[in-house]
Amino acid sequence: EILKNSPDTVFLVEANKSLISELKIHLGAPILELNEGPNSFVMFSKEKITDIKIHNETIPKFISAKFPNFTFIGIHAMDPLTPTKRQMNLKYFLQINDFINSLEEEKFLLVGDFNNTIYSGTFRKHFEKYFEKNNYTWGTYKPWYIPIDHALANFPLNIAITKKLESDHKGLLIKTQ
Repeated sequence: EILKNSPDTVFLVEANKSLISELKIHLGAPILELNEGPNSFVMFSKEKITDIKIHNETIPKFISAKFPNFTFIGIHAMDPLTPTKRQMNLKYFLQINDFINSLEEEKFLLVGDFNNTIYSGTFRKHFEKYFEKNNYTWGTYKPWYIPIDHALANFPLNIAITKKLESDHKGLLIKTQ
């Protein structure tokens, strides 16, 4: 599914080893790979990307990378199923929002598993102004889907949902031009 669209960049959260191995065959070595349990990332890109950074000051971590026309931010928030995790997500989203504000007027693309919907007060507080539409991506083993994976930006995006990947999430296919 990923490869048939000939993407310039692939960013995966919760990617499993077999999918990463298959993508390495077709896309080469990843420019970023972080394997820390459920909060893992992998990124492949044909584009010129500079200033790739893993932000260790947050729990969980997030990444940023400078593309020619925007800054990419990749996240994977914790599930909000306990009071402690909800508090950690509040802090995490505040830190991500602070990072976005530090970009000033620069274009950015924020992508990932937020483990929150637009209906969450935490999500609305920090990200509603960048929200365009719900993408029902999680719950692929059930008869319903929940919109917890988001692509948010301060410029127009074209977003489509892919078929189920080797995960419990469907993917987002994002076109920035």
